[in-house]
Amino acid sequence: MISALKKTFKLNYTTPYFVPTPDEGIVKRVANFVNKDFGNVPAKELRDVKERIHSVYFDVMERKKERYLRTCDLFDAVEHCQLNCTLERLPILKKFVHNQKGCHRVYGLECEYCDGGENPETQKLLVLKKELAELQKAHDKICKEYRQKSREIQELEKENEPVVKRMKLDDSYELSIDDEERNAPSTSNLS
Repeated sequence: MISALKKTFKLNYTTPYFVPTPDEGIVKRVANFVNKDFGNVPAKELRDVKERIHSVYFDVMERKKERYLRTCDLFDAVEHCQLNCTLERLPILKKFVHNQKGCHRVYGLECEYCDGGENPETQKLLVLKKELAELQKAHDKICKEYRQKSREIQELEKENEPVVKRMKLDDSYELSIDDEERNAPSTSNLS
């Protein structure tokens, strides 16, 4: 099966990749076969689905379009649980999905390549997100300190308002006395 996957999927392709099919009828027959016989798959073959339910459930809840879950949302959840199980069992296929940049489309998929593995762009993005969070914390701290200092200044201004008024009055008296002395004739000019 893995050799068939290697032949069908070109793992190194990072551009959109389409699987060539010689005949549409084959695809339709396989799809009908899957739809008819899906109910006959024993539950023991899908044991891993239960482990994936929680992560897929939260993604489905985030992406639902209505207030309540619809039947199609539940089918999506089951489909993505099965897809997660399949991708975990076939790492080659998981790598193909990653190379096609489709990891974010599979609900609940934990891609080790995207989560800090070998993708340098993702690592840069994670570093930038971390730095942004640190800058946001520093900004919030500075804003908090600024608001606190502003309050302290306002309180001090209120406390010292009478003193400031008195000093302004004293300054105006001193200026008026100085002005009178300058306007008064000096004794040296009288002689």
